[in-house]
Amino acid sequence: MYGGSPERSTTHAEAHARRHRAQRSADGPWGGVGAGKRPPDEVEELEAKVAQLKQAVASYAVVDQAIGVVVAVAGTTPDKAWDVLRETFMSTNIKLRHVAELIITWGATGVLASDIREELTRRLKGIL
Repeated sequence: MYGGSPERSTTHAEAHARRHRAQRSADGPWGGVGAGKRPPDEVEELEAKVAQLKQAVASYAVVDQAIGVVVAVAGTTPDKAWDVLRETFMSTNIKLRHVAELIITWGATGVLASDIREELTRRLKGIL
């Protein structure tokens, strides 16, 4: 099952960041008295991880929205909609996030690439 609400994750992440900032203010940027600075390569590695996590949160939000479109169109459950979305991206060899973006656009405009439309229709017929 695809899980997690981006709103809850963001709220948790924001709370964690506030606690972290408060602790850093109390102890200095890298710990208590006598703590040294982190090496530049470690800082770069941590910054890269933060960027990856931000991208993951954004991708989850897009996927959740696409699941919502499939639920609304097909009248199915979020779990089944996730299965349809997952199977569609795997069988079309298009990245999940891109398929999700196309489905969101389809929900707003009614326009969907024919290969995605055919695969999505085939998958939805299998669950309805």
